[in-house]
Amino acid sequence: MTGKREMQFVSEQQEIKLGEQHYLASRQSQGGDFEVLPDVTQYVNAVGQKLAAVADRKLPYEFVVRYVIKGGFLDGRAGFIYATLSSYYVWLKFVKLLDIERRSL
Repeated sequence: MTGKREMQFVSEQQEIKLGEQHYLASRQSQGGDFEVLPDVTQYVNAVGQKLAAVADRKLPYEFVVRYVIKGGFLDGRAGFIYATLSSYYVWLKFVKLLDIERRSL
């Protein structure tokens, strides 16, 4: 690929075979294939509509709560990742609520 000679311990065919053997297991360890389920989507939309009807909070403070107040910073990188993903999840919920509110106008 680089045009330079490289040391190879397995042939290209062996590398492809190893990749084929481990690809499925790797995908499954990362959550598997994403599948849209209409019933679940409908349920999530219904729950979102109920939340939108009573929501008064406009700005999520999830990261500050998880990372600072609840001490996520004490867990180092793992605490930072957890706080980030948690706040991203809350952000996605608010985006869904905003979408529902705008569609109902």
